[in-house]
Amino acid sequence: MIAKVITSGSIKSLMKYLTDKEHSLVDMNRVLMNGSFDPVVEEFTRLQKQNIRCKSPNFHIILSFAKDEIITPKVQNDILQDFIKQFVGPNQMWVAIEHPKSNTHQHLHIAMNRIQSNGKALSSSNTAYRCLDICRKLEKKYNLQQLSSFKGENQNIRKEKLKEIINETIRKVSDMNDFKVELEKHQFKVLQARGIAFIDKQCGAKIKGSDLGREYSLMYIKRRIEMYSALKTEMSSDTQQVQEGLEPEGTLIADIANFTAFLLKDRTRGSYQQEEYDPEKERKKRKRRRGRRM
Repeated sequence: MIAKVITSGSIKSLMKYLTDKEHSLVDMNRVLMNGSFDPVVEEFTRLQKQNIRCKSPNFHIILSFAKDEIITPKVQNDILQDFIKQFVGPNQMWVAIEHPKSNTHQHLHIAMNRIQSNGKALSSSNTAYRCLDICRKLEKKYNLQQLSSFKGENQNIRKEKLKEIINETIRKVSDMNDFKVELEKHQFKVLQARGIAFIDKQCGAKIKGSDLGREYSLMYIKRRIEMYSALKTEMSSDTQQVQEGLEPEGTLIADIANFTAFLLKDRTRGSYQQEEYDPEKERKKRKRRRGRRM
């Protein structure tokens, strides 16, 4: 869920923009209507005359949901009410309008009066970060897809989601072909050449495996698939040995643990082997460095 806040100077121009397209009224607060939106302009203007120093007395708020999310009218209205309550409280003047066929994703437009009943204007500072915090809470409460108005944060969200999917898939498949088929089910296309990359089919974003971490490069994904596949085979064999009254060897489980430890170590060291600490060797290194500085 994304909330974008824009300050506006003219309520008449804002309402014209919101109502020129096909639209429907979702809800409103502290405004009486008689079938047209003229009373909205009149009520907003009347209140705004109490603070003529405020040059941008309106908020235009856009609440957007993920492209593949379908929000029922009741849930959408609950989200709307929750957002406004957390953003400004229950007593502000506002009108919410939906453009049902204007885009590929559901979204709401809110025209909100910044001028309060006491004549003071609502603050317009840090609205992006305030909205971000509210959206995170509402995403959890209503089980919505996590989105952000900040590009970098969306990339991180997408990467973490992809890493979870890859880890889960590796444990289930037996080869790279199965891996690609499973990723397709999660709306990610796999591109394999000298390396590996993933296309998010929902938004078209391309993510390289190496950008996720060393253990998500093509070489490591292949190794992990092979080891988990072998582990399943061994566990099946162990089960059969137990049934026959034999003691299973269980060596591959230790290999998996060692490989996992290697991946974690390799992310920070970038080396296949960990050298033992040699005091004499370290002393000679320090002596050489001192000589170069002289």
